[in-house]
Amino acid sequence: MHLLHRHRSLADGGGDAFDRATAHVAHGEHPLAAGLEHPVVGLIGGSGERRTIPLAARHADIWNNPAISQHDLSDKIDVLRVEADKADRDPSTLRISQQCLVVIGPDSASAATQIDTAARVFGGHLGDPRGELAIAGDPDRVVEQIRRHADLGCTMLIVEFFGRDIREPARLFADTVLPQLRE
Repeated sequence: MHLLHRHRSLADGGGDAFDRATAHVAHGEHPLAAGLEHPVVGLIGGSGERRTIPLAARHADIWNNPAISQHDLSDKIDVLRVEADKADRDPSTLRISQQCLVVIGPDSASAATQIDTAARVFGGHLGDPRGELAIAGDPDRVVEQIRRHADLGCTMLIVEFFGRDIREPARLFADTVLPQLRE
């Protein structure tokens, strides 16, 4: 946390000229030298309600909910907002992300086979591919599930594609899902 605060202080003009020059020299053409408001983005991930979420509410630019807690996303976002209020922080200044497994097939039958395999392989540590918020299915279902996340306030996904060769589901996602999300 100290490093994050130090970089932000330098970017905001804090510290002395030597500090700013040292940051510039140490980082080469680092964005700090360009005078950006907050060139270092702080992401804190975790679903612990006693320590991690309150820490994210106070200090993070982005809070990431881990895949294993994807089914609790709505409740965790509520906790994050309460903790942001306690920290006198506008909750809308926090970006919410979700680590997730994406299981996609060209049609519902092939997707169902992939979902069953993913459930066996990962055993839930990357979330339940059959869960209520699982991003799994044919392209239309995947789009629907991503929009459900957006409706909850989650605007960023940290994705792991499932498949023997992950380039195939990544291509299918890029070709069929992303164009629908851009509409």
